[in-house]
Amino acid sequence: MSYLDFYKLKELPFNNVPDLRYFYKEPPFDEAIKKIGDSIKDGKRVITVIGGCGIGKTIISRKILNIFEKDSDNYEINLQVYLHSDIAAGLFLHKLAMQLHLDVNDEKKGSFEDVTKKLCELGDKGKHSIILIDEANMIEKKEVYEEIRGLVDFMSDVQMGFSVVFFGLPILEKKIAIDEPLSHRVETRVVLRPLPTTQATVQYIEYRLNVSGNKKNIFNDEAYNEI
Repeated sequence: MSYLDFYKLKELPFNNVPDLRYFYKEPPFDEAIKKIGDSIKDGKRVITVIGGCGIGKTIISRKILNIFEKDSDNYEINLQVYLHSDIAAGLFLHKLAMQLHLDVNDEKKGSFEDVTKKLCELGDKGKHSIILIDEANMIEKKEVYEEIRGLVDFMSDVQMGFSVVFFGLPILEKKIAIDEPLSHRVETRVVLRPLPTTQATVQYIEYRLNVSGNKKNIFNDEAYNEI
């Protein structure tokens, strides 16, 4: 008998994937969403979202992506995910150029001028551009942070709506500080905390179990306390 059959579930409730059906719309997750969303709408240029492993950074980033994608008349939002530390200068702009549907090939990797021109065109249409960077703590090289800061500064100079949101482990703050001017441009800092009480944890688990099709209690009080 399989795990799903034994517990009478339609699907696995605790998969480590950012499935928005499982987004838990309670503190501290809904508070983080509101703070990030309000900061973007208020025109904050650089936002950091800091949290330990498994605390919810990735699903929050996807929720923000989902929210602003629905308002495509006013926002252009793109997501970059860095899964390794071998990130050289130019990759950030190259990926952004591809997401902005610029003509990118091996010979032309999407110059700063190409990207800023496109962002300004979007701004002229009344769109606020948002770049989400998940696993940003994987960025090691100062040149990459300088590249991002250069884009932030340019968009500030031309007074176009523009926000960069970094999601990463606590070490991200030290890494951003490699480029001190960029660290001074951080206008909103969101720190994700664990669920505050056993009861909050119970409610979170039961929510995920309910989404997965569970109709009866799987864990007893002793198990919840251990979790």
